[in-house]
Amino acid sequence: SERFTFDGEIYKIPPTTIRPQARHKGDLTKRIKAAFTTKASARLAAENGLGQMFVSGDNLDEMTTQVRQFNEIRAELGLPPDQPTTLLWMYCAETPAEAEEGWTYFYNQLTAAQHHYFEWNNPGFEGIHGYEEYLKRQTADVGAADASFAARRATQPIGTPDEIYDRPATPFVFSFIGEASEVPVTVADHHVYIDERPLAIHPNGHAKGPATLFFRPHHAEVVQNETGAVPGIVRAMRRHGGTRRLELEVGLARHRIEVDVPAENRVPIRGRIAIKPTRWALFGRNHAA
Repeated sequence: SERFTFDGEIYKIPPTTIRPQARHKGDLTKRIKAAFTTKASARLAAENGLGQMFVSGDNLDEMTTQVRQFNEIRAELGLPPDQPTTLLWMYCAETPAEAEEGWTYFYNQLTAAQHHYFEWNNPGFEGIHGYEEYLKRQTADVGAADASFAARRATQPIGTPDEIYDRPATPFVFSFIGEASEVPVTVADHHVYIDERPLAIHPNGHAKGPATLFFRPHHAEVVQNETGAVPGIVRAMRRHGGTRRLELEVGLARHRIEVDVPAENRVPIRGRIAIKPTRWALFGRNHAA
């Protein structure tokens, strides 16, 4: 029905019609997402069939746990899993000094808000149903907020355009800003390996263990000698401006990556080639998002 009423404890709405109305009735609310910081709000959003949206500020494990908990609530209600929309906070300026000034301003504003709402003698949350988690934050050690700020500085891009694009701080930022190819690798004995094949990439002090090699499709070159290179099988190809975008299967697990080659370089489908990244980044598997 186009008309509705509401008879609540506080709000009461008489028979009402909203104009203008959506052209496709019933579809408008399917893609509404909610942002929240407490479990109570997450449950309320899930119970109302809303999706999840959050700012990438925690580490990867914490954000993964948040998504899983939200989808567990949806599963209890017979709803399918929801793919979250993740927002990336960043501060980009013309010079490093201006970027640092912007971060300092943001830090001071966020600190002031933290103190105002949660910490400095604010009795407003006590005894209010649904605000129990905010009350815990109000009485918590201020150091928890400082730790959150440190995590933000470590995970969110702050700098000039070149700094943010060329030296992304996390895998999420690398993938968010520009195209990225990812190859699971292992760091051991001062070398980087794909399966048991050593690559011509120096770990530069990276910790031993599983890692992921990130590079841009246009930051790789085809080489004739497979020594130190990433070999792969061409599975697809498409023209991409003055280049050809190749989709390769690499490694024993057949991971899919993309690389750009000159348009005149005609590589046959199912042909074998070897590539070497010219610029790259290494991140541990448990690196902050």
